[in-house]
Amino acid sequence: MTIDYIHAYASAPASSALTDTFHFRDAGTGDDLYTTSPSERQYIAQNLPSYTEEGVAWMAPAPSADTVDVFRFVDTRTGEHFYTASIAERNHIDAMMPSFHDEGVAFQAYADPALAGADALTVQRFLDTATGDHHYTAGDAETAAFEQAQTGANWVHEGVAFTVHTPVTGTLDY
Repeated sequence: MTIDYIHAYASAPASSALTDTFHFRDAGTGDDLYTTSPSERQYIAQNLPSYTEEGVAWMAPAPSADTVDVFRFVDTRTGEHFYTASIAERNHIDAMMPSFHDEGVAFQAYADPALAGADALTVQRFLDTATGDHHYTAGDAETAAFEQAQTGANWVHEGVAFTVHTPVTGTLDY
């Protein structure tokens, strides 16, 4: 027997290994807050009236050898939430930006985007150079729409923030 050609494909994890990541937006400041915690979701909905739930933004993978931590910070001066999958960036913020409170690991993302399979969703990060605020877009269409809407503004595209999964339930309401 002669083998001429073999294909190997990484399959996406079962949906049970994925966790809904809920998106809230502060109507007053435009702050984006993401959580995978059902109890935090309930707390925000009941106690933070300026935040509106926007639905499931994406699905986060379960912790494994193929994932990395995504860290969440809150700027105690402005209330803005900031997310990074970079340990070096987390360490820099902890050491150099005292107004940023490290809230720990928010959720998981893929260390290698190819491991997410066909349902991969790339989240991009933008910085408003005038205010220091950050905005996150999920997927190519939303990134293009945000860039189009922000033409001439102070927004700088900082690049890929992390890779997760397209939501199985809910919608991307941005």
